[in-house]
Amino acid sequence: MKQILLIDDNPGDVTLIKEVLSEARFEIKIYVAVDGEQALQMLADPQFKPALIILDLNLPKVTGLELLALCKPTAPVVVFSSSANPSETRRAMDLGAQEFVQKPYDLQEFARVITRMVQHWA
Repeated sequence: MKQILLIDDNPGDVTLIKEVLSEARFEIKIYVAVDGEQALQMLADPQFKPALIILDLNLPKVTGLELLALCKPTAPVVVFSSSANPSETRRAMDLGAQEFVQKPYDLQEFARVITRMVQHWA
């Protein structure tokens, strides 16, 4: 069973992502960090080896970009953010993110994007 680390402080997005992935019937376990500081603590544990990290940029305590700069995760990182700022996209990619996806507002598109991310990267 693959582990996915979801780093997002929006409870609605977390719930929706969990629901989409449970309906897709992936063999995964989702771990959630609600801020960058909690995510750094989880990633510092050598026993924790997620197959994929889904990262929001707008996080409390430590932002998504700060997290990427601080920890250099070994798992693929997909930034999944509401940001459309090209400089944030560039910075995230420069810091090691494999992909930058803007969160869609349409629920069907949101589900499709999440499913594709997990199929492709995990």
